[in-house]
Amino acid sequence: MDANLKITVITENTVPKRHLLAEHGLSLLVECGGFKLLFDTGQGLAIDHNVKALKVDLTQINAIALSHGHNDHTGGLKKVLALSGPKPVYGHPGIFDEKYSVNPAGERSLNGIPFTREELAALGAEFRLESGPVHLSKEIILCGQVPRVTDLRV
Repeated sequence: MDANLKITVITENTVPKRHLLAEHGLSLLVECGGFKLLFDTGQGLAIDHNVKALKVDLTQINAIALSHGHNDHTGGLKKVLALSGPKPVYGHPGIFDEKYSVNPAGERSLNGIPFTREELAALGAEFRLESGPVHLSKEIILCGQVPRVTDLRV
């Protein structure tokens, strides 16, 4: 089995190649040992354009992992599921908890996953929510919950 690691940046804040779109957020395609993992889905503004420009076939991914429940890492999930078909989606059990950002005036606005669990399940998301480590393949392990070291909760 070939265990070479390849990481393709699908979306992020800058665009080193002119044919891609940038957005606040992140999405990476991680390939190792024949397993293909989409790690995060960005905000959703650039995912469709960038996977086409990069010639990434999302029907070929084995799974989706969400690092946390902010919209700049989960907002593209509906588009990804539309392009990939049903897939297992890994994340923390609290991924759908409400999350907020706070502006300098102290006003809060929602910035969590912009969809309900039910909406995503109807599109084929097979949620596998765990707080501990998950072995996706021989070479790819999701580390599980990282302990919080501050009281900052946004």
